[in-house]
Amino acid sequence: MIPGVTEAVETSRGDEGTTWEIRRDGAVLGTASAGVRRGGTLVNQLDVPVADAAVSFDAVLEALRERGEESVALDVRADDPVLTAAVDGRGLTLGATQMLLDLAVPVAEPPRVTLRPMGAEEFVAYRAHLVTGYAQDLVDSGAVTDAAAALEASEESTQDLLPDGVDSPGQHLWTPYDGDVPLGILWVFVEGTHAFIYDIEVAEERRRRGYGREILDAAARAAVDLGARELGLNVFGFNEGARALYERAGYATTQRTYRIRF
Repeated sequence: MIPGVTEAVETSRGDEGTTWEIRRDGAVLGTASAGVRRGGTLVNQLDVPVADAAVSFDAVLEALRERGEESVALDVRADDPVLTAAVDGRGLTLGATQMLLDLAVPVAEPPRVTLRPMGAEEFVAYRAHLVTGYAQDLVDSGAVTDAAAALEASEESTQDLLPDGVDSPGQHLWTPYDGDVPLGILWVFVEGTHAFIYDIEVAEERRRRGYGREILDAAARAAVDLGARELGLNVFGFNEGARALYERAGYATTQRTYRIRF
């Protein structure tokens, strides 16, 4: 132990993750823990005084670096002052943002957009588009660096979520229309009072006409009709335009995810 240096001392490690004690001069400042996500390490808890957050996080990163980790992900909840202080001012690249809309606030009916359930034939084409598009998003966000691995992860995720196509339990897939003109894609999952937008997309030739906001509002109204009280979504860090749209629509940030490469 070096006097005055903050250290992360590993106390347990297993398939589910690692825990550390954060120590300085023999005194325990608190604890930290990390789990596993897509085969990598995810720091998910730092329980130390806010004033010690930055140096404690540095100690955890050093411990991970010393054991040979090449990268680490970090989830920072909006209501977590310690991890917020730990990343503040580091200039980290934002990987993704989780956002949430309170459906108790009424959403106006979109003037042009209606939703029609996606048919089985439409789904075949959509599924192929989904797998390749999500794989590219994983690469662009830095979540996966290898294109082949990203494609495999995307295929696995799609199969897990949509095993029965348009008839998959809890999954609702629509084609938004303006009159008889198809506009893009909307996919919402509903379970109890919680709903989540897995995919929302405006066809390239229909963009910059306000359809994105209208499809978003249609999603909120559909979720309410299906019994949901809140509607969440995930937006990749590189998609600043989409994040700004969601903020204008009333979505609040609940969590940010960062990735650090050593």
